[in-house]
Amino acid sequence: MDTFKYWLKMHFRSKPDSLLAHFMKDSYPFRWVETVRSKLDQIGIDLNNLVMMDALPILRLIKQRLIDQERQVIFSSVPPTCSPYALGLHSQQERMQTYFYILTDPAQRRAFTLARMNAFPSNVLLGRFTGIPLNERTCACERGVLDSIEHIILDCPSFAGLRSKFIFPLISNLGLSFESINFQFLLNDLNSEITSTVAVFLKEILKAKSKSIF
Repeated sequence: MDTFKYWLKMHFRSKPDSLLAHFMKDSYPFRWVETVRSKLDQIGIDLNNLVMMDALPILRLIKQRLIDQERQVIFSSVPPTCSPYALGLHSQQERMQTYFYILTDPAQRRAFTLARMNAFPSNVLLGRFTGIPLNERTCACERGVLDSIEHIILDCPSFAGLRSKFIFPLISNLGLSFESINFQFLLNDLNSEITSTVAVFLKEILKAKSKSIF
């Protein structure tokens, strides 16, 4: 980004009659300028379309395209295991996730992190290390469903009391119905109230699970 900022500064902050302005009009193919142009081509930005834009919108566009490109690389390489991308969750690549700042209780932060990283204690997680086939990693609630983070948060009757205590009031306060939400909504870390409440909920589930193997 520093290179792009410097390139934009040369274009937009040089006086029309300055030596720098004449330098930028030079037809000589400077290597660093060609590198910038090549990178812009790679992220799908046409220089001809930038002529009528101001420097700040251009910089924002370049930054977003770079983030999108990096996200695509991650999506193509991430294994379907311990990653928020594996669960389809929002992730702030350019800075640390918000919950690291707002969750001051280490136990809550750990529980929320485990859930977002698809590493929450469950039979699905246990099966990764013991070689149990995926279709056999069912929940102990005997409903015959996978013991996934989605099931743990939304459906498992073993945690119905905790769900009624924490999740139902939260959803009601937001003016939503429980049927209208999904587990990504609760784990996306886009709303501090949701994140804080869900973290306490998950912490209490971990306490309950610590009394058994998983």
